[in-house]
Formats: sequence, structure tokens, C-alpha cells
Amino acid sequence: MSDLQAIAESYQRIDSYLGDLRDSCDAAGEADKRDRVAREQELNDQAYFVLAWGQLETDIDQACRAAAGPREGQRRMKRTVQLYSVRNQIAHGTLLSERIDVSSEIQDFFRIRSSLARE
Repeated sequence: MSDLQAIAESYQRIDSYLGDLRDSCDAAGEADKRDRVAREQELNDQAYFVLAWGQLETDIDQACRAAAGPREGQRRMKRTVQLYSVRNQIAHGTLLSERIDVSSEIQDFFRIRSSLARE
């Protein structure tokens, strides 16, 4: 997880840039360009989500293997399983049509990672 903070900061910079660009297009009445930038934000969200997930994936795999049993491990990993489903969908080519709150999801990744460390 050593790169997760750097990934979060990079995402923030790029997302802010794209948000400003989208707002400028909107203010200029350039709806087509604004829509292209909005789609670029959606793709950027998904790319960073998968990149950040990759930082967490190895730790999750190790923690699941070390869980007391399948039931206990599954109970503790409920949110992780939901996030993994989104990751798989994106990583295997089915892009989402809405934005991901990557900053919030990365905070979840930090929380998940923190809980794994206590195992």
C-alpha cells in the first residue's frame, strides 16, 4: 500500500483539472466538449479505482487466506467483496456509466487495509 497516498494525490490533481475544464466548457456553452470531458472523468475515476485497488489486492488475498474460517472471513470482508465486484467489472471491460467517488473509495481502502493489519 506504499503507493496508495501518491495515487490518491495524483487522482485529486487530475480530477480537479478535468472538473475545471468541464466547468469552463459549460460556461462557454460548449455542451459537446463538456460531455466529452465528463466522460473522460468517468474513465479516469475507473482507471484510478482499479489502480488503487491493485495496491490493496495482495493484502486482501493474504488476509482472506489467514481468516479463521470461510464464514468469519466472509463476514469481515463484506465491503471488500462489494468493491472487488466493481473492480472486476471495470478490469474485465464493462465500464460504468457513472462516476466513482475515488477519494472516498481510497479512504475505504485505507480502512480495509488497517483492519487487515489487526488480524
